[in-house]
Amino acid sequence: MMRGLREVKPYTDREKIALPARLPPSNVSLDEALLGRESARGFGSVPVQLAELAAVLQYAQSITRDNVDTDFPRPFRVTPSGGALYPLELYVWARRVDGLPAGLYHYDARDHNLDVLGAVDLEHAFVQQDLVKAAAAAIMVSAIFFRSVFKYGERGYRFVLLEAGHVM
Repeated sequence: MMRGLREVKPYTDREKIALPARLPPSNVSLDEALLGRESARGFGSVPVQLAELAAVLQYAQSITRDNVDTDFPRPFRVTPSGGALYPLELYVWARRVDGLPAGLYHYDARDHNLDVLGAVDLEHAFVQQDLVKAAAAAIMVSAIFFRSVFKYGERGYRFVLLEAGHVM
């Protein structure tokens, strides 16, 4: 069953935008990032660079090991997943990203690119519309629950929620 599951949601009929392979270096250590974390209550008006967005997506969902020469049929990613089933899909609503037209995109973790889904206005879809209105980009998480529940039953639902916490 696991060999038959898709690793990422396919958007084969959509244009793809390659993300930069070379990512900007971090200017803070992991310790500084963890200890200095705080919730944002506002955003500046400066656009996000495409390489910065690519880094966030790569550190959230990218494939780290393909497992080609092993008995395990699925590649591993940056974040943990129950049974390495990876039910999560990331979407980007880009508003002010240099090098990327405004619109909705799906992150293809397999190829490290964006599937172009189109120009949409999602402000009305958020509870805190004023916060999102000021953001250069919003990253959204969706799940294909079957990837986990076929194996873990009701527990798979909880695994999906735990994984979403890891990714975000």
